[in-house]
Amino acid sequence: MGAWNFGPNDKSCIPVNEMVKKIIDNWGSGKWRDVSVELNDNKHETNLLKLNCDKAHSLLKWQDILDIDSAIKMAVDWYKTFYRSDALDMYDYCVAQIKEYMRIVRERSEA
Repeated sequence: MGAWNFGPNDKSCIPVNEMVKKIIDNWGSGKWRDVSVELNDNKHETNLLKLNCDKAHSLLKWQDILDIDSAIKMAVDWYKTFYRSDALDMYDYCVAQIKEYMRIVRERSEA
């Protein structure tokens, strides 16, 4: 069956620079700049990176649950925990995030 992609629906897609800004905001520090302008060599990052999730949508009837801000926050929280915590067991943290995700799924299905 090949590879499967799971990602946001088209309404939740945002430009790369907006994604980077949201990641930095959630991390709490950092900065970025578009160096392709400075290089002046016509190489640049595309404005929009998007997974093709058609197979998951059509065959599994899969839908995204988290909005883009919540998804970015969960991902950044995972990385912050991984890089900043010696004492925390990442397995336990992953399980806690999965439980939180499942709570959101249940909440959404009841609405």
